[in-house]
Amino acid sequence: MGTRRQAREHAMQALFYMDVQNNASVQMLERFCGNFPPSKKSRPFFLKLVNGVLKTGSEIDALIKRFSRNWEITRMSCVDRNVMRIAVYELLYCDDIPAKVSINEAVDVGKKFGTEESGAFINGIMDSIRGALEKEGILKKEANLIIKMLAVGPIQANCFVVGCEETLEAVVIDPGDEADRILHALAESSLTAKFIINTHGHFDHVGANKRLSEATGAPILIHPMDAPMLNQLSSSAAAWGLSADNSPAPDRELKDGDKITFGHITLTVIHTPGHSPGGISVYAGEDVFVGDTLFAGSVGRTDLPGGSFETLKESIQKKLFVLGDDVRVHTGHGPSTTIGEEKRLNPFVGERATFSG
Repeated sequence: MGTRRQAREHAMQALFYMDVQNNASVQMLERFCGNFPPSKKSRPFFLKLVNGVLKTGSEIDALIKRFSRNWEITRMSCVDRNVMRIAVYELLYCDDIPAKVSINEAVDVGKKFGTEESGAFINGIMDSIRGALEKEGILKKEANLIIKMLAVGPIQANCFVVGCEETLEAVVIDPGDEADRILHALAESSLTAKFIINTHGHFDHVGANKRLSEATGAPILIHPMDAPMLNQLSSSAAAWGLSADNSPAPDRELKDGDKITFGHITLTVIHTPGHSPGGISVYAGEDVFVGDTLFAGSVGRTDLPGGSFETLKESIQKKLFVLGDDVRVHTGHGPSTTIGEEKRLNPFVGERATFSG
């Protein structure tokens, strides 16, 4: 279970405890934590949620009551009410959490701790609240992603053209080869490339940097620990009996936590070394693009220079697996998968891992 999911569940239980005790106070929160301490990882977000709901409770309750149709907030189950309080707080005050994620988590927690009808009830009210907040300009409307995958070059690395449906601005992730195909994919959807993102510096993922940057003017983004590979692509490809143009130097070096914004979409950079020292993943809402860090049923190789299985395992388990089970994982080779699927079944890093790299 992800850290944020744990925090949400624990926060709901804390608020329920306060309802039962009829004492929503900091002292009662401290008493709850003494009896039912949250985990070390989930504690900061747990405290943020509970303290936030305590401080803004009247505002949050008014919103829920406004959209609860014939339900009086005092007649709702404590579970439903507190699950929605947490979700509304996130919509209003947690800009880094997409609205869809907050609502989906609220529905899941409601189903787990409430009644059979809780999920549909919570989903209906939360969708109404989100729509109203977007209409009133309080909540920024989430744009839909356009995602095109192209398996390019002789090694069939996955290149992704990712666009904002509203503004038609886009990024190209890992243009490994076949620049003309990538340009065609942009043109057929009337997309304008704003950035070229390299998840790592291996030639099969960056071999078309030069032609694509020349054709689009888009700046090249990569982690500084992999940036030196860009001017060695020709020799790296030749070692495999292949060819590639050296890439221009990067226009921007990325670090963990950086934001990449195009149109109404913002990608968050996650440093995920292990396959290479400067490997990154980029994440937005329900999608994460992981390069060669994680595959469907496998992981990136770690026998190349700078690789480390232990580092890779830590990157996946501590940085990717916490994103949420329903997050779609777009991999550097082969089919996409989900975080939940890999947590359960991946033989290298999953719950029942049998291989050690």
